[in-house]
Amino acid sequence: MANDSKICIVSLIGKSQFSQGQTKAWKLNTLLQKNIFKSDPNLLTRSLKNLSCKKTKSELEDDEENFHLETHFDHKNKVMYIHYESIYDSPQLFEVLVNNFDEEKNFYELWENEQLKYVKTILLLFSISHIILISNPSCEFDISYIRFFRIVDLLRNKMLPTVVEILKSLDIQINKDWIYAARPCSPRVLFTFENCSQNILNLSDSKQILEKLQHSLEDQIYNSLRKSYVITNISNNSLFSIPANQEFVYIHRYSHEKLSSNRFLLSGPQKDLQRDANLEKLDNIEFKNFIFEHINTALTDGFNDNIGRTHVAPVFELPTVNTWYKIYDALLDFFLNEPKTTKIQTFYSQLKDQIDIDVQFSEKRCKKVLPNAINLYQENLPAHYSKTQHEQKLEMAINFFHHNARGPMFNFYLNQLKNKCNEIWLNGRRLCEAVSLTGHNCVNELHYLPSLDQKEEPEEPLESEFEPKRTEKNNRLEDATLLLNQRSKTYKIPTKSHNSNIITISASNCGEFQRERKDPFDLNEANFSFYEDFSDMELIRNKILKTYDFKEKCDGEKLTCLMIHSEIPFNSLPKFNSWSLVAIGNYSDYNSSTGLSQPGFMTNHNYLIPWDLHILNGQVSSLYAKHGSKKNSEKVKSKNSKDLELLDKQKSRTVTIKAFIGLEYECPLGHRFICSGPDRIVRLSSNGNVKDDAYKLLNCDMPLYTACPCRNAKESPPYMAQAMRLFVVTPPGNVIEKTEDKKMTKINIELKIHVQPNPQPCPIFWPTFEDTIVLEDNSIWVLRLPYIYMSEEGKPFYRPKNFETLNNCKILKGMFSTVVNN
Repeated sequence: MANDSKICIVSLIGKSQFSQGQTKAWKLNTLLQKNIFKSDPNLLTRSLKNLSCKKTKSELEDDEENFHLETHFDHKNKVMYIHYESIYDSPQLFEVLVNNFDEEKNFYELWENEQLKYVKTILLLFSISHIILISNPSCEFDISYIRFFRIVDLLRNKMLPTVVEILKSLDIQINKDWIYAARPCSPRVLFTFENCSQNILNLSDSKQILEKLQHSLEDQIYNSLRKSYVITNISNNSLFSIPANQEFVYIHRYSHEKLSSNRFLLSGPQKDLQRDANLEKLDNIEFKNFIFEHINTALTDGFNDNIGRTHVAPVFELPTVNTWYKIYDALLDFFLNEPKTTKIQTFYSQLKDQIDIDVQFSEKRCKKVLPNAINLYQENLPAHYSKTQHEQKLEMAINFFHHNARGPMFNFYLNQLKNKCNEIWLNGRRLCEAVSLTGHNCVNELHYLPSLDQKEEPEEPLESEFEPKRTEKNNRLEDATLLLNQRSKTYKIPTKSHNSNIITISASNCGEFQRERKDPFDLNEANFSFYEDFSDMELIRNKILKTYDFKEKCDGEKLTCLMIHSEIPFNSLPKFNSWSLVAIGNYSDYNSSTGLSQPGFMTNHNYLIPWDLHILNGQVSSLYAKHGSKKNSEKVKSKNSKDLELLDKQKSRTVTIKAFIGLEYECPLGHRFICSGPDRIVRLSSNGNVKDDAYKLLNCDMPLYTACPCRNAKESPPYMAQAMRLFVVTPPGNVIEKTEDKKMTKINIELKIHVQPNPQPCPIFWPTFEDTIVLEDNSIWVLRLPYIYMSEEGKPFYRPKNFETLNNCKILKGMFSTVVNN
């Protein structure tokens, strides 16, 4: 046939049923009576093959070159057939999902892009076709087509001037009406429906029933399109037209089995459903007659689908094969490639907003909910707050967003919510999460420490370093989120010291002075520098007579440590002394009738416990009984009977000297008191003498923490006081015994302090590696214990909150002993 013959263009679009049989292309093959178009007789095999082998990038680009358009020219009947395999066809949908969708890609974004491609391709077909055949997989009209047609019509009107310019630029001869209408005619749309109910097909009068159903569908479609203004009286002004006096709906007479998705994926290859050969043949003939009635009209008289009395002649042109191919290639290139002008890009962007109404609804809903969720996050927030509080408030906001937001934009706006809440927290409201050595959080905003060199920007932590870590060097939390917003141009991290707003009162090394102290965040501040600040006052007032030097004898290489304890090598030396031992007076300076004259001691709780030392024949014995007490006498008989007998027999030759000892506890309010035994505060008799003896203090473990009597425990929880000082009043050491030769015996008191600050497993702390500390005689010695006990890893041993566990925090017995130097 000559290339200048006029042809009719028929395009097949629509949806295919989800079946392992054929796609909608079988309809065109029926008209051609040949398998020209791929109808995928075994969709399952192809789909599973695609699932196991994704296409390469070049293969995907080749697929996009023709938008999955298949063309075939029927020379005999002068018809150009076009089949569009879109995302509404099962094979193509499956292929798109397999090759383009992954967990990291938003499904709705993928679907929106495919929808835009679908709309552009449909507009291309509406611009080059005379007949549009819309396939429906069921016998129900999909009402969503109305909205889709309006979107395509909107895009057509936007693109009309550009398409006109493209047609003008082509070296072809076509009617000006075609050029300015940007299409050969207002295409006539026909609808086909499949899978009519088997019950209807089995009836004897099924033909009449199908005709009624067909007419009912025509009325429904026509009324829907007219009321929605998709079609109008003048076909030139409409996206498409439908014939007024010809049938435009066809229902296929035989059934195509519909399989559920689960059944389709799980079922294996099956034999084609048995069809009545005669019924299928009859249906093919009737379908061909239905289509060719409209094709013959197009090839002879053309379409005049105007409704009512109108004097506007419809545009209708039949192109030649060569002319049509040139127009097809030009428009295909225009719709396929990236937009060449900003105006077209804007059109497509606006079109995306029109395509998916779910996205529009979701975006509007999420935009409405997002500010409310942010307000909920900010409700009742302090000026600065911790990561834990931030996460709790963020979880509340996310839960609120979950309950009220909907749709495909949910995750996008959920990320915005998280980012906004994180921005609020990090932009000057993040609490410094450093923890003091007593277990209290810093109340300042996130900050640098003054001691840090800020000339070099800190390295950003790795993701694996997200967990907070404490370092003894600066007691700073190393957190991976530390620098997320620190380099913000609107916020600069301040430089300040840690502060927990906890203020306590503590005494000096000697106990003669008191002042407020801030909650320490550094071991040096807790155990050394705070007490060193008293040195000037102590020097001016001459309160310290002697200071014991904790010199360690180390063999070989010296190692540094934080504190001396049982889990470090013996050749370790502390960076600073956490203990202090000073002499504040002579033996005669202590008045047993008035006790210690130092600030902070509670009334009648400032008395040291007398410790009688009995010297005989160069030996020292300690008796802890008062002979006037029957109870104490029984105790002595049961525990020290031999010493008592020795004392009674040789009483006349025994020399007794008196030392004074005491363990001082200090509460956060600065209240101080002496204990004579576990949880036993020193007591006075009616005559002003100390009632307690030194037995328990010498032979029992003493608690590291005990309740302070400053608060009534029945009314409120008591303040916990910590053992902070040991007082030892050493008598003159040279003792002349009651012997004929007036033998001279020198006696010294020695200390052996072992502290267990937490329940086991826990290291034992002591002030020096030496076995004991020998105190000089005729002095008032004060051993100040550490305020904080810390492991070599920089972990402080906090005071347990459980009162039952407190009993395991203790100073081990054997603190005091005597040594004789003859």
